[in-house]
Amino acid sequence: MQAGLQYMENLTQWSNCVVSGDVGDIGYIVIAGWVNEAAKAVDAIQEFRDRRAIIIDVRPNSGGNELIAQAVAGCFTDQAVPYAKSLVFDPETNEFTSLNVRELQPNRECAAYQGAVFVLTGEKVMSSNEAFLLMMKTVGVTLIGETSYGSSGNPNPYTLANGLTLHVPQWQAMDMDGNLIEGKGIEPDIFLDFLPEEFVSDDPLLRKSLEMVEQWTK
Repeated sequence: MQAGLQYMENLTQWSNCVVSGDVGDIGYIVIAGWVNEAAKAVDAIQEFRDRRAIIIDVRPNSGGNELIAQAVAGCFTDQAVPYAKSLVFDPETNEFTSLNVRELQPNRECAAYQGAVFVLTGEKVMSSNEAFLLMMKTVGVTLIGETSYGSSGNPNPYTLANGLTLHVPQWQAMDMDGNLIEGKGIEPDIFLDFLPEEFVSDDPLLRKSLEMVEQWTK
């Protein structure tokens, strides 16, 4: 990830997990986790409100607080939209029965961004960050990279008599078409795969994405 910053100008560290930069008229924001400090990404988005495109990089993000992810994704819609379904586990029947639908609300603290938006994703993306991918897909954002990890079961810890702790899923996470996320992940709109050694001194995924976004948004 650090190697990709060589392509950026005007680097700004908004918090310990949010960094932004730009390449010409394209804004770039990396969000490393959905912790409280990630809410500063909203300010970064506002800073780029007049740019023709924004790339949001969540490849190093393995999850956190889904409400913060909603606040960031809410900067890209002006209306409420459903983005995910879940079947909740019923301990009385030992089955997943109750269907819940989660909805993304507009973030009233920022005007909905009107330019093109792209999200960089990868195999380390999981949990509430996969929910973020679903939010962004719902509002028409293009996902670029690799398929996400596929771990969104909202696990609760249970300690057994022998001291062993099990983390048991409390729901079956699905997209709005009813496709399970667990063990499958979320496929990007544009699949780009590179060898690990290519990332030693470069970020080929970011470099290629910048080239494509530059071409698409001329």
